[in-house]
Amino acid sequence: MADYKAKPFGVVIFFERNKEGTFDSVRQTQPLRYFDALNVYANTPNPASQLVGGNTKEEAMKQASEMVKKMHNLDYVQEYVDPYL
Repeated sequence: MADYKAKPFGVVIFFERNKEGTFDSVRQTQPLRYFDALNVYANTPNPASQLVGGNTKEEAMKQASEMVKKMHNLDYVQEYVDPYL
């Protein structure tokens, strides 16, 4: 279980599956206090949404960018996303 106090900032990214079987980012929040981001994530009906965090706003945005790249990787999606959808 993730410790919401571990990172001060969080970003929620919303994804939509594309024809290749991976996911495209359709929207993301600005960096929020991690607890607020966790609340957004928990109340999002999109099962492919992702929550990332960082110690600074810049780090949280960098983590969001890296997650978008991961969600374009079919191997990553098949191993870490599809089993949970």
